[in-house]
Amino acid sequence: MLCSIIMCGRLGENIEAPFRYVEFDRLLRGKEKQITDKIPVCPWDKSDKSSLFTMKQGTLVLVSGSLERDEKIGLYVLSDAIHYLGDKQFNKL
Repeated sequence: MLCSIIMCGRLGENIEAPFRYVEFDRLLRGKEKQITDKIPVCPWDKSDKSSLFTMKQGTLVLVSGSLERDEKIGLYVLSDAIHYLGDKQFNKL
């Protein structure tokens, strides 16, 4: 384990089993432009039956885990826990 990570974001598209993106919106400094960052996440058991894959795209989640490295994907979060926080409509500003 390199480090512990806790992040809150929206579920994005599936990359390839067993990875899925978690997306975050942020404003560029000094500009009024919003960009979306995408972080690959993998469930601890690497199963496609994980709640990471059963929840619909856009669902707000809290993910905790550790930073790992994959030769094909690069850096990703190996999740210890995924908590459901709400649907898309709760994430609109």
